[in-house]
Amino acid sequence: GFVPQGPSPQVSLLPRQPSSVKVVPLVEGTLLITVRRDGRSATARPIPVSANNPVFVNMADPRNEYVLTFPDGGQTKACGMGQKLPG
Repeated sequence: GFVPQGPSPQVSLLPRQPSSVKVVPLVEGTLLITVRRDGRSATARPIPVSANNPVFVNMADPRNEYVLTFPDGGQTKACGMGQKLPG
């Protein structure tokens, strides 16, 4: 589920197979993606986003936890995990 951390909401995803999630921010800002495994976190990867422009987050390795930190100041929609997209 969503876990508030300061002003930026987060969601933690644990895919069971390689997959992707569609993220649609309703504001301009930065989406941060942090990959965790065995209690260790990689450096967060920032992705600039704009309102109503979908971003697809590929989650290639099901051994990882993928933490998405959404932009401040507005809602963001995350649409269910689907099959991994090419690329």
